Amino acid sequence: MNMIMNRMEKLSLKKVMLTVLMAALVFVVLAPFSANKANAALPNGTYQLPYTVYKDGTTQPSYMDTNGYVKKPATLIVTNGQYKVRVAITKSAWVTEFKTQQSGQYVNATVVSTSGDTRIVEFPVTSPSQKLNVKLHVSVPAEYTGGIPYDHEYVVQFQFDDSDI
Repeated sequence: MNMIMNRMEKLSLKKVMLTVLMAALVFVVLAPFSANKANAALPNGTYQLPYTVYKDGTTQPSYMDTNGYVKKPATLIVTNGQYKVRVAITKSAWVTEFKTQQSGQYVNATVVSTSGDTRIVEFPVTSPSQKLNVKLHVSVPAEYTGGIPYDHEYVVQFQFDDSDI
């Protein structure tokens, strides 16, 4: 009986070892493909880049995201491995400041164009999947707010989604 049990334990151990070996082999074979996609630089060009604007420090969409202060998607511009994003800000007269965090400092985004009440701003990002802090100053005149002017500064996060690029 002991001999049968020992033989069964050896067979079970062989099955476990074979399963572990197969899993390791699959990982070794497939890992380079996923790493190459993550590390591969995008070719030069322009791409549509979906994004969500979140309330500071949350995963809740901000008022800016849900109430028409921005047009989607953004535009990602790739030049020699460098990334820039362009975002269309609507209600441009009310968004009086738009600064992105670059190396720990808030820097004015470059205004690319203005048409009516829409402004296109451009700023660098380190990755097309980056979550970026943006500092906003919103000033709404009293005639649009029931007689009391609205004047506040906010920090929001722009989360870009490059999964379809």
